[in-house]
Amino acid sequence: MNRKLKRIRTGVVPAETPLPEMEDDRLWRKFRLEWRPLLESLGVLVLATGAAALLDSLFEQNNNVSIIYTLAVVIIASITPGYIYGIIASIISVVGVNYFFALPKFAFNFTQTGYPITFASLLVVSIIMSTLMTRYREMAHIAQMRELRTKALYDLTNEFLAVDDAESFAQIACEHLSRVCDAKTCYAPEQEKLPEDVPICIALPVEVRSHRFGTIYVPQQTCAALANEGLLAQMKMIVSQLALALERNQLIQEHRRVQLQAEAEKMRSNLLRAVSHDLRTPLTSIQGASATILESGDQLGREVSGQLVKDIHENAQWLIRMVENLLSVTRISDGPAAIKKEPEVVEEVVAQAVGQVRKRFPDKAINVRVPDEMLLIPMDAMLIEQVLINLTENAFFHAKTAEAVEVTVRDAGDSVAFEVRDHGAGIAQERMGTIFEGIGADPRDAGGDAHRGMGIGLSICRAILRAHQGTISVRNAEDSGAVFEFILPKEEAGHE
Repeated sequence: MNRKLKRIRTGVVPAETPLPEMEDDRLWRKFRLEWRPLLESLGVLVLATGAAALLDSLFEQNNNVSIIYTLAVVIIASITPGYIYGIIASIISVVGVNYFFALPKFAFNFTQTGYPITFASLLVVSIIMSTLMTRYREMAHIAQMRELRTKALYDLTNEFLAVDDAESFAQIACEHLSRVCDAKTCYAPEQEKLPEDVPICIALPVEVRSHRFGTIYVPQQTCAALANEGLLAQMKMIVSQLALALERNQLIQEHRRVQLQAEAEKMRSNLLRAVSHDLRTPLTSIQGASATILESGDQLGREVSGQLVKDIHENAQWLIRMVENLLSVTRISDGPAAIKKEPEVVEEVVAQAVGQVRKRFPDKAINVRVPDEMLLIPMDAMLIEQVLINLTENAFFHAKTAEAVEVTVRDAGDSVAFEVRDHGAGIAQERMGTIFEGIGADPRDAGGDAHRGMGIGLSICRAILRAHQGTISVRNAEDSGAVFEFILPKEEAGHE
């Protein structure tokens, strides 16, 4: 379907939980000095020196100085980024132990027996502890980033599941990209380009396997930020999820289209079977009556001839009504929008349908119960009348009882329920799930094909009600007989 270029643009959307900056691990970053971490490190070392001096003044032999400084190095490595502060703290710790606490105090002396090995060991231990703590911080930071990436991907997937059209998918993806790159992004479907006056830095193709859906354009002002490999990887992940969502949506739409086509073909097939079934009896009756008149001529009495002509007339009228109904039913294949709904008084529609049935079956009894208050609902009156006629005639033909058929209307709040009940043998349980699937003899009557009055079939009745956003069901009554119930909403879907 041809359509104009539709580009989805989004502003910068503030993230509820900002993603941490995904810096790369270049060596120079790990050894970069900053004033604040440096001052924090010096403060920890001053406190460690004070604690060691206090212990040294309280105890004649103080062997805990090295442990206190090692602990200080661990603390510094825990609260500062990179390696440089821990290494500096390790060196200062070794120098501090030698200057403040080794004899002679307040002087440097690395020549005493055992001191070089002791100081070297302290330096190595301090550097190793600093390195381990720094690596631990880095791994914790990476784990946090991965967790936030996973959460962002989870949120993106949940938002995709809440929509079912390509434009909404692209809108959501652009919002997430805007949070990542802190700038506007835009999407253009395949074979559609942005105007030349739109400055862009990079184009990210939205494609999966060999199918390309479109392109995400990133504005020029974010080019410097895109030098960050972690940021670019995050954006590519979002674009990949968008491509998968668009592919899934395309497959779902294709499946729906095929399913609708299959249902339409099934309905046409059912309609053809219903026409073949329902037209057989009246046509046979017309042919037989007309042949009798032609062959017997004046030999027939006036009363017999009149009755035959009357039968021909009634069957012809029934065929005309049937053809008109069939023409109306064919509108269902064009979808619910093709059904012409008008507000109708329920009591009048029921009275019209029951009146037609009584004219055709004057010897059959019908009991009608409707609410006292007036019920007004939108419907195609002729189609709903046909449903009532079809269900009532089926009850006459297949119930095999002299008891009256009951037609009941109930106010169900936001809908109206119609019931057609007979007092026959009911319906076999194995047929309950498939009774609306096709046309055939009613399971209560093996000879049902011999009767006129199967109407347009139960499957077409269901199609009519679906076109009205209604439902139809069947159940066996507790005492005897079958109950067909269909429900119509009082208001149009999407209207108040």
